[in-house]
Amino acid sequence: MELTALACRELAEAEQRGQAVTQRQLAAGLEVSLGKANQVVKRARADGLFAPDRLALTAAGWERLDRFKVDNAIVLAAGFGSRFVPLTFETPKGLLKVLGEPMLERQLRQLREAGIEDIVLVVGYMKERFEYLVDKFGVELVFNPEYAAKNNLASLHRVRDRLASSYILVADNWIEQNVFHRWEPNSWMSGLYFDGPTGEWVVTLGPKGRIRRLDVGGRDQWAVVGPVHFTREFSARFRPLLEEAYATPGTDDWYFEHVIRANLDQLPIQLKKMGAHQVREFESLAELRQFDESYRDTTDSAIMGQIAAALRVAEGQIEDIEPLKNGLTNASFRFSAPAPGGAAGSAGSADAAAVSAGVAVSAGVTGAAARPTRQFVYRMPQEGANQWIDRVGEAAAYQALEPLGLTDKVVWIDPANGHRITEYFPGARQADPADARDLADVIGVLRQVHGSGLALGGRRDLSVDVARLQALCQARDAIRFSDYDQVAALVGRLAAVGAGPVAEVVTHGDFTASNALVLADGSIRLIDWELAAMGDPMIDLASFAVAAGFDRAAIDGLTVLYLGRPASWDERRRVYRGVALTAVVNTLWAEYRQAMGEELGEYPLVMYRYAKDYGRLALA
Repeated sequence: MELTALACRELAEAEQRGQAVTQRQLAAGLEVSLGKANQVVKRARADGLFAPDRLALTAAGWERLDRFKVDNAIVLAAGFGSRFVPLTFETPKGLLKVLGEPMLERQLRQLREAGIEDIVLVVGYMKERFEYLVDKFGVELVFNPEYAAKNNLASLHRVRDRLASSYILVADNWIEQNVFHRWEPNSWMSGLYFDGPTGEWVVTLGPKGRIRRLDVGGRDQWAVVGPVHFTREFSARFRPLLEEAYATPGTDDWYFEHVIRANLDQLPIQLKKMGAHQVREFESLAELRQFDESYRDTTDSAIMGQIAAALRVAEGQIEDIEPLKNGLTNASFRFSAPAPGGAAGSAGSADAAAVSAGVAVSAGVTGAAARPTRQFVYRMPQEGANQWIDRVGEAAAYQALEPLGLTDKVVWIDPANGHRITEYFPGARQADPADARDLADVIGVLRQVHGSGLALGGRRDLSVDVARLQALCQARDAIRFSDYDQVAALVGRLAAVGAGPVAEVVTHGDFTASNALVLADGSIRLIDWELAAMGDPMIDLASFAVAAGFDRAAIDGLTVLYLGRPASWDERRRVYRGVALTAVVNTLWAEYRQAMGEELGEYPLVMYRYAKDYGRLALA
């Protein structure tokens, strides 16, 4: 029945093209021997599906074929594409051009050419970028609000009622020759053969290419890559299993393939083997550069252009790009490139003003090839961060602190938006707040900064930060704590807490173990001075304690370590006040980020409890 249905499709498509088909051509299209094709033709004629005197469908053949008509295509386009930063900071991965055409547009065009009219795109990240496709290809957009917290199982669950005879695609595949058809008699997953290791879903096959097992990762095996087709019968079985998986705790990171893997006994599906280069899934910019040479010169990315200008290199010399774990306020990635300036890799005093002004260190790429390659970090603020963080003040702070030699080294910074390039410290690690040696060394460096006598233009007032973030959250109705009005009142009372005037010093403002690096030689660098300003030194102790999850005894011990003597009640109370207000700031920013689509788990709950407990303690 399967080969008969496929043979009907071969004849139908040939007729639509206005072409006649020979039995040899039919055999090639079915990928069977000429003898096998002859058997299929005889059976189809006996069933009245083929004309008796030529290779053409009868009315009964067309009627039989229409049972397998594809109902729609579902394209999963909600994800971020972290392995393609920085390009995906500006453009969803599926809309990146390959050989001059966006990958998603190529697939939509191929679907249309195959006669698939009903196409739905499940979008999330940068959803607005896809809207033009409604006019260009007549697609329907469905928004997945869980795109930032869950994997594509949630996207498919969002449109589960649309599953019928359906193609399921991901937006960021590039398909060379059109693999789509108006009719599909089988359920299948497309596959490529991998020589050597792969991290894709590898398959174990049974008779007739049926998938008997799916595993993540393997070597020298066929693996699932590219589009998938579900028949109506398959979708009817799959839908309740999808709903069950979605409702099961612990499946946030699942792909829809997890559901198939867990239920292969109930979900018969084949592997459709593709040619070596038929489907491409680019894993990195380096892979894309190998395939599309235009990316070696330019990526049409403003961020890549900024890096090239700042370091005086060509875009093709920016390599080894690797996303770093994003913080609450910034997204970052590491990369390699020829060092700026001379052999020392320094901008030099003549370029200091240009760097702080956010312009290129110098123009041109002369001599870039002769410069040593170094590693750098590009930092981009998350949406909303610049509405409460002073980026001009950050740039000024780095300039003021540079003589101390205790910070990360800024190569380029834009005070208008906070985008920044710093040198990366190979072999460095984050300080461990539970390690007594690390803690003593980091606090020692903090004392050096506090005692430096330097002055900054801005002033850090946590109550002001709370007010700014509260306004941001209220504009999006982001605060979901039912008793927040009580915490807001607590913040007001904490503003008056203190033992009189405090000698203000340069504070880091976001002093945490993750912002304290232990270099390969054992020295300490404090990085990310975006909140640096003049303020109470106890603010930094509070910030460190909150991020480390310290309890009261550990906080008191941290205060004694910093002071080098027993702390007075007023000194301890200033730290408790700082802990409470820092926790409120963290709570509000977390609530804002969640309103933007992220899911931060228990973090807001932990911060909120810190705010209440230490706010009350400071007022005791």
